Amino acid sequence: MRDVEELDFSFNPNDFYPLRVLANLYNLSNLTFIPDEEGQIIKRKLMDILACPIDKYYPLELHVFEEKDEIVEGVIICPKCLRWYPIREEIPEMLPDELREEKDELPFLRKWKKKIPRKILSEGKPFNLKSEI
Repeated sequence: MRDVEELDFSFNPNDFYPLRVLANLYNLSNLTFIPDEEGQIIKRKLMDILACPIDKYYPLELHVFEEKDEIVEGVIICPKCLRWYPIREEIPEMLPDELREEKDELPFLRKWKKKIPRKILSEGKPFNLKSEI
């Protein structure tokens, strides 16, 4: 694993806040966010440092469903505990179970059911579609 200080994060001023929140969440306040040639965020580089907030497993899996200049919608999966974290409107939502609501999460699973791994649909945590498949 590369040293965190070696990672180069780019940013767009509109997206700086979510990256700073993630950096603070993982006690990475020493990260420097450096814009690339186009001033875009390279969120895929976040996968180099993200671990599951529940069991601290690393590395996590990234599944991209919609991408423009950045990942618009997708899911981050912990293969160890089978927790899944949605990416909505370019923002990864890596909240603990107690802060997630079934009424918000199940529509996401249904929307992307054909692209989400079957194991997550049937066994994913904190919510899944086992009763629907």
